[in-house]
Amino acid sequence: MEQGRDRKSDVPVFKEWIFPEMTIRGGGAAWTSRGQVRVFADSRVEIRFTYVHPVRHSQDVPHRVRIAGKTRDGFRLEEVDAVLVGIQPVTRRKTDVVFIPYRCVLSRESQAPIRLARYYLKNLSVYAGVAKVEDGRYRASLFPRGAYEPFRFGAYLDVTGGRLARAKADELAEDVARLVTVAARCPVVPCFREYHSSSRIQRYEFFSNSWDFKPMRNVITLVGDEMGEFLSKTLGNYRAAKAPWRASLLVEYFWRAHQETTAELQFLLLSVFMESVKFNFARDVAKHATKKNSNGTIRDFFSASNAKLGFRDLLIEAGNHLGVPKVDKRMGFIANRNCIFHSGQSSYSQLGQRNTYLPLKGELRRLYDLADDFMLHLLGYKGPFHAYGDPERLRMYPSRRRRRRRRVPGIPLMPSGV
Repeated sequence: MEQGRDRKSDVPVFKEWIFPEMTIRGGGAAWTSRGQVRVFADSRVEIRFTYVHPVRHSQDVPHRVRIAGKTRDGFRLEEVDAVLVGIQPVTRRKTDVVFIPYRCVLSRESQAPIRLARYYLKNLSVYAGVAKVEDGRYRASLFPRGAYEPFRFGAYLDVTGGRLARAKADELAEDVARLVTVAARCPVVPCFREYHSSSRIQRYEFFSNSWDFKPMRNVITLVGDEMGEFLSKTLGNYRAAKAPWRASLLVEYFWRAHQETTAELQFLLLSVFMESVKFNFARDVAKHATKKNSNGTIRDFFSASNAKLGFRDLLIEAGNHLGVPKVDKRMGFIANRNCIFHSGQSSYSQLGQRNTYLPLKGELRRLYDLADDFMLHLLGYKGPFHAYGDPERLRMYPSRRRRRRRRVPGIPLMPSGV
């Protein structure tokens, strides 16, 4: 998967904390000195530690360390694992050593009740307006962040509702991010988090993230009102589908199939999406009888009359259960799926055709439309959407009839199918 494409090296620092005293442990030794924690606008996180003795080689510094420290304004860096990525001499006796952590937490020692949780979302750059969704007494509000900048924090999500339970706010933010991922066909990641009391920030959490992607051929227009409508209609259904359908896993395969750059890999990931729909329906929704392999994994499913159910049978049954139309007439992708699974090439390559993309493109488009139908029916969505094969036209789902785009006062129409 292509990551870091078109990335600029001069990404600005988003947040920075100075530690007058930071402790690093690793390799059986410990050091204490001045340090910094930096979060960049593309969600990269680095910890800089100043050594006051010469460092000539990377072998002089442990490659895996544990880091902790305190800031002057009362934040404590909870001990974190990090890896060495760079050594930068400052003077003859001072050297800045750069480490990358996966997850960092900065918190105040005395915690006040949380009233606002803010989540900065990576990759949602093409977005305008404000979207809101209610979850009991909690409210999630999605806002844009300035001009379009690829791979940056393009939007942020505020969760409010009186005194917040952090776990509940996190769950709501992650569920909303998953649904926005479907809407944008792009991974939308809440990788920087702030937790506010009524007077000041109480806690920061941030994750070093290198997933650089752009929204493309969006399902829902990336404008506040239409996004809010989508979130309000689908949040409850997504949560209901989490356990029996493994909905979060389906979302992963869904966006990955759109962000891949070769038709064969797109076809492969869409086929795995269909396999996951079939499997989870058969095991956890229809609860069909199973035959297991010697290692205990499921090999086959059987009907109540003890008839063996194949992939085609189960996918048609899952489609009927969800109300997906004409699944039995939309199964032409199976032959090519089998070819790609078993050889890494489409059937057109095996038959000696030089240009395999054009004939595969038609099948791929139909498979994308089928995946859209399964995903949107699973989420129970009815409303305006952009079909994969015709992204410039706004249609009504599930009828697919055309709909005129509505201009939001003060906000230009967003480009479709970015």
